[in-house]
Amino acid sequence: AAPRQTDSVFEAMPVDMSPDAIFPAKNLHFTSVRTAKGNIVLVWGGVGLGDSVRFNAAMAAAKPVIEVQFFSPGGVLGEGIKIGRSIRSMGLATRVADGAWCLSACNFMFLGGVVRTVA
Repeated sequence: AAPRQTDSVFEAMPVDMSPDAIFPAKNLHFTSVRTAKGNIVLVWGGVGLGDSVRFNAAMAAAKPVIEVQFFSPGGVLGEGIKIGRSIRSMGLATRVADGAWCLSACNFMFLGGVVRTVA
């Protein structure tokens, strides 16, 4: 399925998905991928101030969301905890896909999932 570019909340995944390309991002980025069962939101880059507000906006724009996938070196702990709480309150599944990393504050986002999967 192709990533959606419905508004400025979402952007295309970078061609280079190596840690060297993803980890320098100072804030989270969001890509929504449509599937037959609902949307998967890919969340990548570092966790920065204000990202919990941006995350909630992305989830609202991507409805219906069935899963959130992470590729992040982490960052601001408080923002990661807020995002994890949002994920739990929305009843979403979380995943770290094969080849992706979820470090530091990303763990708190990931642990918010009601179903958690690590490839």
